[in-house]
Amino acid sequence: MNNLKRSSRNIWTIIATGILIVALMGSFGCSSRKEEKAPEQKEWKNLMFVNGLTQYWVQIDADTSKCGYINPEGTFVFLPQFEAGSRFSDNGLAAVLVDGMWGYINTEGKYVVAPKFRFAMDFADNGLAAVCIDEKWGYIDTKGKYVITPQFDFANGFSSNGLAAVCVGEKWGYINSKGEHAIAFKYEDALSFSNNGLAAVKKAGNSVTSMKKANT
Repeated sequence: MNNLKRSSRNIWTIIATGILIVALMGSFGCSSRKEEKAPEQKEWKNLMFVNGLTQYWVQIDADTSKCGYINPEGTFVFLPQFEAGSRFSDNGLAAVLVDGMWGYINTEGKYVVAPKFRFAMDFADNGLAAVCIDEKWGYIDTKGKYVITPQFDFANGFSSNGLAAVCVGEKWGYINSKGEHAIAFKYEDALSFSNNGLAAVKKAGNSVTSMKKANT
């Protein structure tokens, strides 16, 4: 009788363990798409959605959080499985961090560009994204092909006027979408152009940021 009770307990232990494993697999991304409500639903109603999706963070434990994507109803479309993630761009791609490397997924959760970059920015309106590999920054298209080869020490995304602030050595300047120098590399710091056609730049020896118009 004792052996029978012990065997019964073992069977139920195995069943309970199996149920727990399946639950954990379903919760943390073994399947990229799942109908599951995000916790704390009062929060997602105020989020910004692009292509019907936005990133949503879930605390896994005291030291770990994961990023997934939800729809406007607060349902996970892609379960929390990424170390970090950006919003989807208008072209339907989002940068995600996996095992310390950045890549891009589409709205189906499929990798369009494999995770291989040290850093990666959102795609700009011109279809280019700034990425960093081997300590140099360049720009890729939506298929992951380099349009501007990695050569800069730092780079910002392209603005709506078609210019991007990049750094070579200790000097900042601006390039166009062909990688050509549009504004000379003579600034200690430079930010992206805003929609009003102005960008903040810092000249050598100047502690105050000044404004510069495009193409001047």
